Amino acid sequence: MSDPFLTREEEAQLFVAYRQSGGDKKIEARLLESQLGLVGRLTAAYWRAGVDRRDLFQEGALGLLRAIRRFDPARGVRLATYAAHWIHAYALRFALANRGRPHDDDERLERIAGHELPADEAVAAAEAAAIVRQERDRFRQSLDARHRALFDARWMSESAPTLKSMGAQLGVSRERARQLERRMLDQLGDRVGPRLAA
Repeated sequence: MSDPFLTREEEAQLFVAYRQSGGDKKIEARLLESQLGLVGRLTAAYWRAGVDRRDLFQEGALGLLRAIRRFDPARGVRLATYAAHWIHAYALRFALANRGRPHDDDERLERIAGHELPADEAVAAAEAAAIVRQERDRFRQSLDARHRALFDARWMSESAPTLKSMGAQLGVSRERARQLERRMLDQLGDRVGPRLAA
């Protein structure tokens, strides 16, 4: 198997050929292959948060694919720098939808940028972590007392109570607590995702 790494020049040449061909699938596959290591590193923090590793990796790869299809080498940055935002966006949405805990705390979020990434990738990862924190905190402030209690207990504490116990605390059924949590996570994902993908 060939070395997946591409130099800046090779990457630029492949993108020229990719655009001229109208999206040749073989070239697209080569570009994907060159960045799969990045997908693995950037999604690792979300996997540690308790999300299925294989599914999460596939979701990150979908973000990478979207980045490839939108990337413009004339921007003057490498594909990895641009793709990092898309990989984070897709991974975060998946983690939220599957009750992962990507927020945990600021220290955990900062680890997203702590996987010995090259400088440009680390900058993109740190920016993504800051966006997640900012939108998480804004979203939390927008909640009423009842929803904030559920959000804090299930997503802002180290030892989350069960949905059954949270339902009892809030005076609702376990299923109702689950519905409330899912709706909040969908709303948070809708706020965070577009900012990461911008």
